[in-house]
Amino acid sequence: MMLRRVGAFGLGLLLVHVLAVTPFFLAGASWQGLLLPVTDTAIVIGVALLGFAAGWRRLLLHCAAMLLVLSMLFGALAAVWPMNYDRAFELSDIPAITGLPHLLFGLEPSLRNTLLLVVPFVVLLHLAAWFSLSALIGKGSRRSLIWWVVVLQGLVLFGVARPGFWHGSSLGGMCREVGQSLRLRISQEGDAAMLTPPPGAEEIAAAPSDLQGLDGADVHVLFIESYGRVALRQPAMQAHMRSLFSDLEAELKAAGFVARSGACYPAVSGGCSLYAHAQLFTGIPVADARTWERLMHCGVRPLPQLFLDAGYHTVESMPAMTSHWPDGAKFFGFSEQIIQPDLGYDGFSYHFGEMPDQFALHQLLREVIEPAKKPLFTTYVSVTSHLPCRHIPPYVADWGITSETFRGKPAKSHDTSWISTRDIESTLPAYRDGVAYSMRVAVGFACQLERPSMVIVLGDHQPPVKSVLMPGTVSYDVPLHILTNKPELLTALAPLGLLDGLDVPDDFEAFDSADFAPEFLRAFSRP
Repeated sequence: MMLRRVGAFGLGLLLVHVLAVTPFFLAGASWQGLLLPVTDTAIVIGVALLGFAAGWRRLLLHCAAMLLVLSMLFGALAAVWPMNYDRAFELSDIPAITGLPHLLFGLEPSLRNTLLLVVPFVVLLHLAAWFSLSALIGKGSRRSLIWWVVVLQGLVLFGVARPGFWHGSSLGGMCREVGQSLRLRISQEGDAAMLTPPPGAEEIAAAPSDLQGLDGADVHVLFIESYGRVALRQPAMQAHMRSLFSDLEAELKAAGFVARSGACYPAVSGGCSLYAHAQLFTGIPVADARTWERLMHCGVRPLPQLFLDAGYHTVESMPAMTSHWPDGAKFFGFSEQIIQPDLGYDGFSYHFGEMPDQFALHQLLREVIEPAKKPLFTTYVSVTSHLPCRHIPPYVADWGITSETFRGKPAKSHDTSWISTRDIESTLPAYRDGVAYSMRVAVGFACQLERPSMVIVLGDHQPPVKSVLMPGTVSYDVPLHILTNKPELLTALAPLGLLDGLDVPDDFEAFDSADFAPEFLRAFSRP
């Protein structure tokens, strides 16, 4: 009986420790570090013991189990998030979790699918934590309670005397983040600061905005998902990308286009594409949710809105979006939104956005650009280069695309998934092919344009696997290319320091993407 009790105690303690120490394992702690006790272990055991002492054993065992689950989940997010996004996890990032079903299993990124994935996982974790704590505490007795209090108190005192003996508390970090979020949320209610433009708004507000210098030329902005400068600097990708650029430059020349390129940097890395889009269009660095919320309420007039005011038809094409976003269209100034259901794709289901970039851009060409009666400002957010880039579509050189074109198999498939993105051997070729395809399609799209046009192609942010592709990389830089069949327009953009061609030399000094919109307005508007 005694051996059985000791075995149950040992198993319970081991399982509780494994759950509590998991975030530190994900953060890369050494095996010696994984043996150190975790502050949250003492907290949850203390809550369970309190339940025993107060006669609420069952209730507080469940409370302690849930605290252990929260510690593990928040700690895991806090550990993994900076590896992918170069910043700490915030509660405002929770909506991004709705993308997990798609990233892991190719399912629609909906709230329903997220709950179907997350709820069973949390329930299983809770049952594991409850079982572990039950085995650890047992039925209990007054003597065992006293021993537990003495042991925990001794560990705490030893930790005070020996700093570094304990791992920090994930629960403490979660409480601080919740407190900070609540303070920000409460302060927003009736807060005049929310109506005040963030720093940097004065630049675009002071810039002229009649856009007469474009002489009615169309402007198309193509965001290439996860097209970071790491794609041009990673040793195994450099030769491939430069060879691709050489081919694409020949295609542009044959179509009467010239190209100039450089690099800029948004305030985000690895994700939060919306913030990068907002930064380019408003001239304001957008690094977090609070800045984004201020933008939505402070009266800033983004670049698409200024094009709308100048008589342009403004169109946003986002094939990954499954529902319209009227508030976003109103803020940015898009008179037309094209989303996934509007495109009517019925082919092979690709890993993100369902359809290839070429299909969506072909629809933009045929349905918007060719019949246009007014000058156009469009923006397109690509999908094919979104990780994990498992399937690469075929490229149709003549753009003779029909409803049957993409019903066949992909041109190439990689044995990769979101789970395996920490492995460079599988991630690098998939990422390389995804970015190369999206760039080829962007240039091919430009070559189809017959109206006077300027096409701005840039990455939205560095990929979330930047640290896998090039360990130690801290750059937020993304390549930027400007293609036009009216070369005289490029003269006005000389202050950006762009270089001829598509390649971006390693020594090119990137500029803040927030500088682009004010500089663009000054270049093409009368003072």
